[in-house]
Amino acid sequence: YEIICDDDGNFYYQPENVVDYMGFYSPLLDEIWNIYGDTSEYTLYDLDNDGIKELIISYGTSNADWRSDIYSIKDDYTIMIGTLYGPVLFYTAEDGNGLYSVYGHMGYQKINQITKEGSNLYESVIVEGETGDNSYYSNENPVLTSYIGDRWMLEN
Repeated sequence: YEIICDDDGNFYYQPENVVDYMGFYSPLLDEIWNIYGDTSEYTLYDLDNDGIKELIISYGTSNADWRSDIYSIKDDYTIMIGTLYGPVLFYTAEDGNGLYSVYGHMGYQKINQITKEGSNLYESVIVEGETGDNSYYSNENPVLTSYIGDRWMLEN
């Protein structure tokens, strides 16, 4: 940690190597905002526990074209590492490795585990099929999202 003094003379500790998420990710959010507006949402989540949070932007005009683009930061550049298709909810994976993406509709559900190694995104099916009713998977660790126009998640 390093000691920082703000403009008001207040001192606080700040971790070294703080990532400028606003600088890296805000232009990507601006692009989607200009096309899809505030119906889009995003989240930040460290998929591989390397200290850098990936950006997940979810957008579309309907369930048919809904997608979630995933970006990371490598060598001071923003890179796209993958896309998930369909409207999904995100949960912290129960084994602590990445995320679960959960799709549910009319008694059918599909749960994929989303992981990252290096610059590669991996998606593996955990459960797929009929639920027997309209109840779908959830756990106690849903991933918080925000509307794309509100950039509070990008602030350190």
